[in-house]
Amino acid sequence: MSDLISPATRRSLQESYVGFAVLGQINSDFEDSGLERRPLSTNHFVSGQRRTLVEEYYKSVDWASAHDVRKVLAAWESHIFRLSVHSREQNRAEAQRIIQLLTEDGLEYDGRRLLLHVPGEGLDDLVDHQIEIDVSQVRANISRIRGAVETDPALAIGASKELVEACCKAILADLDEDSQSHSQLPDLINAVCRSLDLVPEGVSDAKKGRPPSSESLGA
Repeated sequence: MSDLISPATRRSLQESYVGFAVLGQINSDFEDSGLERRPLSTNHFVSGQRRTLVEEYYKSVDWASAHDVRKVLAAWESHIFRLSVHSREQNRAEAQRIIQLLTEDGLEYDGRRLLLHVPGEGLDDLVDHQIEIDVSQVRANISRIRGAVETDPALAIGASKELVEACCKAILADLDEDSQSHSQLPDLINAVCRSLDLVPEGVSDAKKGRPPSSESLGA
């Protein structure tokens, strides 16, 4: 199977990190996406600390594997988001350049996520991907929320709601509970609480930390 992301695009993203990120940001993006950092061999020379760091994370990637590539995309999403909310026009223009480059490589960007469509990808692959992304994507989403708190509060609130909803659905799925019947977020949260016995039905108000009502006092 051929590579899902072209070498030219990978190099371009690597250079974008070199020009627009610091070492700590590179580490966070790739580590939070679940990628392993592997030291380069002595005969594999790459100049510069940031370029070398990206290359060390790239080394653990099978570029023909949708599972691996989606981890890389999660890291790139964080980079794109950080650029797109930056005060400098140069950074925002770089975010658009990257999105255009990835689109030309066959990916789709929905304003928040990079979507990889793989012809013939089996159901088992999609299930495995969903389990993985539920774990690794949480950290990337939290990073986006933190970055948007000051610049776009509405986005931060909406992303937080989506994160809670995704976590609730993942918990219910793990417990073999139906999440489709709960269309509203409060219903989802209540369903999770019931399934985990966090707020058992029938527990008195006093034990829940709520003061007794006037009716219960005989008023």
